[in-house]
Formats: sequence, structure tokens, C-alpha cells
Amino acid sequence: MDDAKLAAPTDGDLASGRKRPRDSPPPTHAGVEVLASASVWAAVAPELKTRAAELVLVANGDDGERLPKYQVDRFQPDKYPRPRGFLAHVAVLEDDRRTLELLALAQRAVADNGDAPKLRLSGVLQCALAGGRFELLRWLVDTLPTLDATWEWEGDIMRVALKSCGHAGSAETVELLEWLHASCPRESVVLSAREVANAVGLARLPVVQWLHARDAEYAFSAKAMDAAAANGSLEVVEFLHEKRSEGCTADALDSAAANGHLDVVRFLHEKRDEGCTARAMDNAAKNGHLDVVRFLHENRQEGCSARAMDGAAGGGHLAVVQFLHSHRTEGCTARAMDEAADRGHLDVLHFLQEHCSEGFSSTRTLKWSAKNAHLDMLQFLHAHLPASGWSEAAMDAAAAAGRLDAVQFLHEHRTEGCTTRAMDNAAKFGHLEVVRFLHEHRTEGCSVVALMQSIENGHDDVVKFLYMHRYKDNAPRSL
Repeated sequence: MDDAKLAAPTDGDLASGRKRPRDSPPPTHAGVEVLASASVWAAVAPELKTRAAELVLVANGDDGERLPKYQVDRFQPDKYPRPRGFLAHVAVLEDDRRTLELLALAQRAVADNGDAPKLRLSGVLQCALAGGRFELLRWLVDTLPTLDATWEWEGDIMRVALKSCGHAGSAETVELLEWLHASCPRESVVLSAREVANAVGLARLPVVQWLHARDAEYAFSAKAMDAAAANGSLEVVEFLHEKRSEGCTADALDSAAANGHLDVVRFLHEKRDEGCTARAMDNAAKNGHLDVVRFLHENRQEGCSARAMDGAAGGGHLAVVQFLHSHRTEGCTARAMDEAADRGHLDVLHFLQEHCSEGFSSTRTLKWSAKNAHLDMLQFLHAHLPASGWSEAAMDAAAAAGRLDAVQFLHEHRTEGCTTRAMDNAAKFGHLEVVRFLHEHRTEGCSVVALMQSIENGHDDVVKFLYMHRYKDNAPRSL
């Protein structure tokens, strides 16, 4: 971060509105002239206004290849680019200062005309932080106030900075936080107690120490140690234990156990008295952390519930299932075999069938997929799974996976049959022998999807077979 080193502004206090001089203004541009003219902008056709971002890039000499690779993810609000400010976000991520200058000059016209949210300079500082563009961030802070009279500081900057780079914990990260703290107005760097806890959960020790030194501004809570424990940050947990008084809750040990952080579990057990709940062993077992399960069994009294073995079985953690069976008395429920079967854990099923009496649920249908629709599993399930667990989905899944032996077994030993999805998906994935078997031995047929997707995926042998046997001469079979 040598050439990207950030230093707090000296003469120009940007927070108070004083502006730095520029060597020379950027040249005028036709794209900006259009945006800056209320009369011209009003005359632009509505359908073109929706493409304003693309038009400005083209006017700026862009070859049209940048925008398509950037997609808006509406389900991740901290991911860029966003719909509002889309072009500016692309420019930030590309370190394209020319486009940012053009957009800054156009902001008054954009605001006055109330159009083109893609052209807004919304969230550019947060975008620079999220994208790791720290040198550009300083340039934006120095430049935007001189070009755009409407520009205002964004809120939430410190939260985004901590989320984006707090995990690094380097001297450069702390320097960045110092610069933001000194340069931004207070409303841009304020954090709630919950946001502090979230930051501590993700941050390295130097960042936590920086926040601790400013605890008059940044309120810690017991959730901070909970979050650090969940993330396995032992040095942060130790620091909070030694330097702060908020402590933690039982969630700290519960979460550390669930995530397999044995060193944190041991520290909390030895140094803290908040304890844990049965969820600690339940979730450690579910996630396959045998060393944590053993530690909790040997050192704690909270125990576990039947959910421990159920979860371990569903996750395919045979060693944990065996340990719980040998050392605990809570046992399991029918959910153990149900979920082991759903996920194809045949070794776990054999163990449970031999050592436990709960069996399968008598009312639940199995979730059939490529994970469990193979011959060895089907032979076991044929012997032990109640009729309620079976459906046409078994053969459908075996066919889609191209497992001819499994399809043949189900055809010969079961009565549930299949649906047209069996041949459709076998054709889609190019499993010619499965398609042939289903055509010759089953009556469900297929839909037009079989031919369309085998053509689309280039399975010429399947296309030829379907045409010859299910299309040619208008054969009286449904497609």
C-alpha cells in the first residue's frame, strides 16, 4: 500500500466543505454536455434514458465490453455494482477516473432532471472500500467536491471499511481506519453496538485494539466476544477477556463448538463461567467435529440431545455417530436414518441398522437424488425402507445419473415406476443406454424435452435414437 498510502487531509478539511485546488479541470465532453443540459436531456427518448450508462461509456471511448461482465446482485446489498450508481460503481471497480470525472460534472443535471439512476454518484466511497480501491478512495474524496456541487458524504463508511478489510488486520488497514476516522464526518463513521460486534467477529487483533482504544465512540457488548468465538479468533477472545468487562454469553461456547474451534472452546471452558447449552455438542456433532464432541463429553455437564446423532448421521460423520452411540445415552430418532439415506451415507445406514432400533420414519418419502440412487444404496433400501419412503423419483434420479444397473434393479424389484422425467433427463445428459432401456422396457415415455435438450447438448447418438424410435413415421408414442 506504499503508493496507495492514505494520509489525513491537512489544509483542506473536506468534512467542513473546504476544497482542494486542481491543476486543471477535465476537458468538456459531448456526453456530459447532453447530461448537463436540461432542455437536451428532456428531449432524449425515454427508452434511451434507460440506456444512459451505456451511452456515456460509448461517448467516453469504451468498446462496449466492460458493462456486460458486471451484474447486479440484489440479494447481496453490500456487493457492487448496485442499480443506483451502477456506472460509477463499474468505473470505481475498473479504476476509471475519466468516467468518474464525467459523471461528477453531470450530477447537477441528473439531479435536476430526476432521471437515470444508473448515472448517480451513489455509494462510490463504499464501492471503493468494498473493491479494495484505497488509492482511488483518496482521489474521490479529494476530487468529487471540486467537480460536483451536489456531492455529500455517504453514511455507513466505517461499517463497510471494517467488513471489507478488517479481517486483514495489517498496519495499512489500521492506517486506513485512522484516515477515515479523521477525514469523515461523524455520521459517516458511527457504529452501533451490533455493528461493532459484527466487526470484532471478523477482524484481526490490531483492528479490535483500534476499536477498543475508541470505546467512547464504539460501544462493545457481550456479543463481541460471542462473534469472535464463533469465528475462531482465539487471540481476540483472549484480548476481550483481559481488557474488557462485557464478557460473553453461552452463545460463545455454543458457536465455537459448532464451528470446530477446539482451542476457543477450551479457553472459554477454563477462563469463563458463562458455560454452554446442549446445542454445543449437538451442533459440533452435526458438523463432524469429533474432537470437540469428545472434549465436551469429558469436561462439560450440559450433554446433548438426540439431535446430535441425528445431525451427525445426516452429515455422514460415521466416527461421531459411533462415539455418541458408545459414550452417550441420548440415542437418535428415525431422522438419523432418514437423513443419512437422503444424502447417500450408506456406511452410516449400515451402522444404524445394526446398532440402533429407531429405523426409518413410517410416513416420510425419501429425497431421491444422484446421491442415493445407486445400486448398493438401492439394494439396502429395498430391504429396509418402508413403502412410504419410495416414489417414482427413485428411478427418475437413477436415470438422470446414467446408472443403468440402478434403473434395471428398480424396474425388476420395485413397482413405483418412473415419470417422463426419467427418459427426458437421461437424454439431456447423454445416457444412451438408459434411454434405450427405458424405451424398450417402460411405458412412461418421454416429452419433447428429451429431444430438444439432447440436441442442445450435442448428444447426437441420443438424438438419432429418439428420432428413429420415437419420432420417425409418427410412431404412436408420446414425446
